[in-house]
Amino acid sequence: MRLMDSEGRVLSPAVFMEKSKEYRLYTQLMSQMIDKVFHVMENHDVAMTINLSYVDINNPELCDVLIDKVKKMKIGSRLTVEIVESEQIEDLEMINEFIFSLKKLGVLIAIDDFGSGYSNFSHILQLNVDIIKIDGSLIKNIDKSELSLQLVKAIVAFAKASDKIVIAEFIHNKIVMDIVKELGISYGQGFYLG
Repeated sequence: MRLMDSEGRVLSPAVFMEKSKEYRLYTQLMSQMIDKVFHVMENHDVAMTINLSYVDINNPELCDVLIDKVKKMKIGSRLTVEIVESEQIEDLEMINEFIFSLKKLGVLIAIDDFGSGYSNFSHILQLNVDIIKIDGSLIKNIDKSELSLQLVKAIVAFAKASDKIVIAEFIHNKIVMDIVKELGISYGQGFYLG
């Protein structure tokens, strides 16, 4: 989700999402984003990802719209829902019900930004997710920080032992890319990769 200001600059969600909550526009923006994702998927044979926060999943109206669209369009196998782990997850049972509803439709579930904020291994044990995306704050310094390297190794070992796909975020140079490959992380994203 991006907005363009009056001078033609593209604004990332970090700039406007908190304000949208203050002005009670957040749910409307998220609904529009979901509509856009499904519009693209309806017209193109592509896989897409939608990021949802705990606040989004705790909004039955938004979840119902998402699940209904997946059912009607039968595109679950091309959709991944990333749960942003930067917020305190309070109701794991509610999130698991949402995850179960989506997984029945073929949707993959990812934990985004794992290793940041309140994220922890117990959430991964309690949530039926398919993918763990290691937060860029750990990956970007993996070549300079032994602590980051050891933490990423632990996350990768845990993910492999629990049969989860691992994605490294913030791959910004060849050195980091080589370390990520050496650790056996199968997927990556970042400026170095395009």
